Amino acid sequence: SVNAVAIHPDGARILTGAGDDTAKLWRIGEDAPLQTFEEHEGSVNAVAIHPDGARILTGAVVCLPESGPLFELVPASDMELKHGQEIEA
Repeated sequence: SVNAVAIHPDGARILTGAGDDTAKLWRIGEDAPLQTFEEHEGSVNAVAIHPDGARILTGAVVCLPESGPLFELVPASDMELKHGQEIEA
């Protein structure tokens, strides 16, 4: 299920956060995502796109046995370092 949506500044793409622990960048009207970000270990409940359109922020709630729920933020810079992905034009 989709939990969060952000519209890209160009108006042609959207970023979604979902219960399958992923964030996906889509071109509006297309069936397959342009990019998939799989850095979270929990349902992605928050997404945002920087006004410059080149950076994103995603957030997920993860439950740790010792501390309970924790909101985990993953900035795009971490995603790029882990997987070499960049937001495509």
